[in-house]
Amino acid sequence: MTHDIVVVAITSQLRNLDYSVVIESKDLKEGKLKVASAIRADKVYTLSKDIVRKKFGQVNAKVMEDVRKKVNELIK
Repeated sequence: MTHDIVVVAITSQLRNLDYSVVIESKDLKEGKLKVASAIRADKVYTLSKDIVRKKFGQVNAKVMEDVRKKVNELIK
């Protein structure tokens, strides 16, 4: 069994949004954002769960679906 997770980058720099999903605090099931931010579907990483120190929030189902669509656009 692997202990890896797949993550995408998030930034408060709202530029070059071709493969990004813009989110605000209202788009989170858990947590809070200080400013509008962009989830970068073009910046996907695999990390070991062991290096994750803290969970800052969780996006809602609509945002997850939007991110999946952006990722799929990139790999087609």
